[in-house]
Amino acid sequence: MNKDEEIRQHNASVKQHHESSSASNERASFDDLGLTKRNADFVFRFNRGLGQADSKLSPEQKTTIVKQMVDELLNAQKTGQTAKNLYGSVQDHLQAILHPKPKPADMKKNYWPNAIYNFFVFLAVFALIYGFSSIAIKNPAESKNGGFLTIFLPAIAAGLGMPKITSLFLPNVKYKTSGIIRFLEMIGLFAIWIVIFYATVLLPISLNPELPPMVNIIIGLIAVAAAFYINIKYDVNSIFGNRRR
Repeated sequence: MNKDEEIRQHNASVKQHHESSSASNERASFDDLGLTKRNADFVFRFNRGLGQADSKLSPEQKTTIVKQMVDELLNAQKTGQTAKNLYGSVQDHLQAILHPKPKPADMKKNYWPNAIYNFFVFLAVFALIYGFSSIAIKNPAESKNGGFLTIFLPAIAAGLGMPKITSLFLPNVKYKTSGIIRFLEMIGLFAIWIVIFYATVLLPISLNPELPPMVNIIIGLIAVAAAFYINIKYDVNSIFGNRRR
C-alpha cells in the first residue's frame, strides 16, 4: 500500500469517526428532553431526515417543527401514546410535513365569496344562453327568451345553494352523516332550484318581462368579468372555482 492510499484511508477513518461521534452527540441531545427512549429516537431520526430533505423550509422553520413535535409528544406521553401512534412512521411524518395535503376550506367562514361567485357564474350562463339563442332564432315569435326573473332568481338560488352542495363532498373531511344522506341533501337542494326555475318560467310577462337579446349578452359578459374577479380576489372553493389554499 503506497503512502497516498494510507493517507486517504486515514482521512476516511477520521471523517467516519467524526460523523459517528457527531451523530451520537446529536442523538444524546434528544434524551435530555423528557421523552421516552423510543420517542427520542423517533424525533432524532425525524430531525435528521428533515435536515437532509431538500425543501423550502428555513432552518428556523425546521427547528420550530421539531420543537412543536417534542411538545406534542411530551403531552401524549402522559396518556401512554407514542410517536408512532401520533405520526405513523418517520417517513410518513416527513411526507406529511414536507408535502402536506391541502386542508379543505371552511365553507361557513368562506360562504359569501362562494355564494356571490356562483351567482355570477349562473347569471352569466343564463343571460348568455338566452341572449345568443334569441339572436339565432330568425322568427321573433319563436323566441323563448327568458324573462328578467327567469335569469336572476335561479342564479340567486344557485349562488346561495352551491356552497352548501360543495360542502357536502369536500375531501379530507370526516362527516357525521353518511354519503347517502348527503347525496339526498344534494338532490333536495337541486329539486328546490328546479322548482324556482320553472316557477319563474310560468310567471306572466307582466311580472317577468323579457329582456332584449343584447341586454342579456351584456349582463352575461359583466357577470363573467365579475366571476373572474371574485375567483382571483377571494379563496373560492365552489365546484367551478379556483381551489386555492
